[in-house]
Amino acid sequence: MDVVLAWRKKKNGLSHSAVPIWQGERFFARTPSFDLDMQMAKGTASLATGAEFGIADVLRLLTSVTLLRRQGFLLHASAVLRKGHAYVFFGPSESGKTTVARLSGEDKILTDETAAIALSGNAYYAYATPFAGEFEKVSENTGGPIRALMLLRKDDKFAHRALSRKEAVQELFRSVIMPPADIRTFNAVFAALDALAAGVPCYEFHFKAEPELWRYIDGSIA
Repeated sequence: MDVVLAWRKKKNGLSHSAVPIWQGERFFARTPSFDLDMQMAKGTASLATGAEFGIADVLRLLTSVTLLRRQGFLLHASAVLRKGHAYVFFGPSESGKTTVARLSGEDKILTDETAAIALSGNAYYAYATPFAGEFEKVSENTGGPIRALMLLRKDDKFAHRALSRKEAVQELFRSVIMPPADIRTFNAVFAALDALAAGVPCYEFHFKAEPELWRYIDGSIA
């Protein structure tokens, strides 16, 4: 969905906390930095800001809310396109997301920091985003069906175990980039996570930062 964004300076000061409102096809949020009003059916959004605001924060919010319409979300993760399928590596800061991207050789790096996850047809896809980490530009605007989700654990060996559906939802939720949330937002995100965990294998992946990483994945997980 394309969104046309109109900007104006906010006149009445800034809110101290995020206050999201869903009204049918309308999403309105006040945040400490800006107010955003999205009209989903029209594909338009208006933005009111103070003197200083971060455009990346606005774009993340726009993207997060738009993805909810496709049963999706933004995820703190690196993602690599290999043999036509996406592998998504998620976890907390310093868990190795960028390290895995650097070990991916000629495979296309979709992102080393923030992946867009969304339902397309009957499959979940991972897409590139403009929100890069150490890589200034990691890929073109592309994506692929997700083959596996991997919760990263740095180790001195390679090993993996399948996560249960419940474990996968819990671990993924810790890495979701949430828009200002009310009960409707939380329910939408949890429903998307549950559907993703039901349809895509999710593993706890212990790894060491060595080139045979992908040999292990191809031989044991893919």
